[in-house]
Amino acid sequence: MESYRISIYLRNQTSRVGKEGKLKMAQLAS
Repeated sequence: MESYRISIYLRNQTSRVGKEGKLKMAQLAS
């Protein structure tokens, strides 16, 4: 159960970082 919660947390972290990364790339490209 604990590992399941950790996997969800890590997935949310990576998705959030991915969104921020895309925003930064878009700003650099413009």
